[in-house]
Amino acid sequence: TDEQNKKYICNDGTVFYWNPIKKTVSDSLGNSIKIREDLSDIKEQNLKVYLKELFDKYYEIRKHFEMDCEYDRKEDILWS
Repeated sequence: TDEQNKKYICNDGTVFYWNPIKKTVSDSLGNSIKIREDLSDIKEQNLKVYLKELFDKYYEIRKHFEMDCEYDRKEDILWS
């Protein structure tokens, strides 16, 4: 099953999940990102840093997207 194929990587209390079958990494909130890399040979200490950075950027981009959508609902603007 997928659950048996997941590897759990902790970083300062944050848990990230890697599913090598689906080629995804996800966080404990259920956010999932498709990746192309095989993480099995990455040094665990570095991997923790990479995953934290990846998800920090994801949260930042998602927040910006949500702010754009919220602004769009309030304003009558068309972007070109």
